[in-house]
Amino acid sequence: MMRLERLVHPAGDADPQAAELAARGNRRRLLSFGLVFAAVLIAALIWDFSRPPQYRAGARLSIKPASVVAGSVKAPAGADGTAAFSEAGSVLNEVQVLGSRPLMEKALALLGDGASPGPGADPVADAQGMVSIEAVPGTSFVQLYAVGPQPARLSALLNALLDVYRKQVLETYANSASDDLDNMRDEVAALKSRVEERRRAADQYRLANDIVSLEREENQVIARVKGLSASLNTASENVATAEGKLRSLRESLAAGRAVVRSRDNPTLAALETRASQIRENLRELERTYTPEYLAMDPNVRGQRSRLADLERQINEVRASSAQAAISEAEEALSAAREAQQRLQRQIADERQGLQNFSSRYNTYKAMQDDLAQLEGALRASSDRLVRSEASARSRQPVIQVVEAAVTPKEVWQPQYWRDAALGGAAAFVLGLLAMGFVELFNRPPRASAAPVIVPQSWVPVAVPAGLDARLPAAAVVPALDAARPPQNTALLGTPPAALPRLLEHTEIVALLAAARSQTRLAIVLMLQGLSVGEVLALDWSDVDVAAPSLAVRGEPGRRIVPAPAACAVLVQAGSRSGQLCGRAGGGTLSEADLCAALICAAHDAGIAQAGEISPQVLRHAAVCHLVGQGVRFSDLDQIVGRLAPELLAAYAPLAPAGRRREIAEIDLLLPALRGVAMA
Repeated sequence: MMRLERLVHPAGDADPQAAELAARGNRRRLLSFGLVFAAVLIAALIWDFSRPPQYRAGARLSIKPASVVAGSVKAPAGADGTAAFSEAGSVLNEVQVLGSRPLMEKALALLGDGASPGPGADPVADAQGMVSIEAVPGTSFVQLYAVGPQPARLSALLNALLDVYRKQVLETYANSASDDLDNMRDEVAALKSRVEERRRAADQYRLANDIVSLEREENQVIARVKGLSASLNTASENVATAEGKLRSLRESLAAGRAVVRSRDNPTLAALETRASQIRENLRELERTYTPEYLAMDPNVRGQRSRLADLERQINEVRASSAQAAISEAEEALSAAREAQQRLQRQIADERQGLQNFSSRYNTYKAMQDDLAQLEGALRASSDRLVRSEASARSRQPVIQVVEAAVTPKEVWQPQYWRDAALGGAAAFVLGLLAMGFVELFNRPPRASAAPVIVPQSWVPVAVPAGLDARLPAAAVVPALDAARPPQNTALLGTPPAALPRLLEHTEIVALLAAARSQTRLAIVLMLQGLSVGEVLALDWSDVDVAAPSLAVRGEPGRRIVPAPAACAVLVQAGSRSGQLCGRAGGGTLSEADLCAALICAAHDAGIAQAGEISPQVLRHAAVCHLVGQGVRFSDLDQIVGRLAPELLAAYAPLAPAGRRREIAEIDLLLPALRGVAMA
């Protein structure tokens, strides 16, 4: 059965009073907006177009002052920080000169009547206010602008200012260069006169005091004293040698040692030779015959007697030679001392003359030093004068007008149409504000009537079977909502799931330290994103020792590179078989056993709420580590396996904003897995 209905308001279009109130409100709003908009717009346009137009003329000038041109001969401008700073400072100084009042007066006088392009009591001040000068940073260019209502006068003023400035700079340089050259010539002449005077005075002093040369050894007094000093040194050495020789002879004589050597006394040498031969003959006989026989042999007794005589003679000769040597040493010492004393007396006699000569010599040397300084100053001044005369033209300042001022054709300021548009926008905004202010005090009363349902022939409403068509209209809509079939929630999105607790770094380290070896390997693998089922399904045949790596049989299947500590265990696989994380005795480890081992390790590590530690908590830590680095969610299944849609929805808020990162751009291992030991 079908029924036609329409929703209407009790105060509908058929109420003439309500229509009149609405029309009156529209007229009031339009009137307030129009009045304010028109008033503000007219005032803005009058102010905008009543402003006089301002034109701007520009010119560009290249300035290289004389200081910069002269400095460029030694170091190019900008070659180092000092040159660049000097050039920038010189250009800024010239900018100040270019905008000075005396130069502006000359420019106005060059224009003719001396009147300012703009009105004012002081033409020069008005012209200075119209002209702006800017130095382009880092270059030698200067930009000039003139702003005013008369475009022809602006360009004429700038060109006149440039012409006057160029002439003034060249004239100033010519005058200063001429003055500098004259000063240098006067300085050179004065130095020449002083040098001649000093040279004559030095020559007269040298001749008066018998000074041959500045070399001390070439003067007679100094040479004589120097020779006496050398002789005295030699005499002192001779005295020391004679004293040493005499002392040595006396000590040798007192000790009983030979004073005179055999080769120094021929007689002593002959006696010692004869005694040596007799001793040799006696030794030969003693080796041949017995002592009793030798005592009876007259030849032997004669040789021994001659040997005794020879030894007595040798001693007498040695004693007489020693006395003679000592006497000679004493005489040599006496002669050396006499020579030393004679030289000392001669040096004492010459000392007073040497002092007087040294004083005169030092005075002459000081005069020569002063003369050398004056001659050096004269040479430097002469060189500077020659260079200045040669480079006077090359150091001339360069003033180049890069761009002369031309008469502007377009208005620079104000921008009439832009300001008119801004005035229109301001008028529109103020009109809206005025309309809102008026409506603030003219708000209509609220309608309190509730809508009713009026049957009409153009709104079809389907009434389900079993629903009474005679029900009131207000009961139809709830009944229809109850009869509507339930919606498919899978099409509307999956609500996010609740995530487990997140382990901190210290808790992970403590858990790994407290776990047993087999449990620790399982913990390391779950902290790399493996589920508990994938860990328990791993077999030693899944280990690639060469890589080393693990083939995970989960969904989807993948291959991972374990943490360094786990790799150290896996490379020792050898020919082992069975479950990778099995029991220590070789039994199979179940999920309940692994969960119990995790809880025990958590209690041993002192982790708060240890009963909550589960394989899901460990895998959650790995996923949070990856998501927190901004990994692509589509790449998670290649690292940690497939995740449920509600888990993906729950992890989405943990990802940072910005571009997602590829697998090669992130760190796959938790920091706690890099320092863990499996032993």
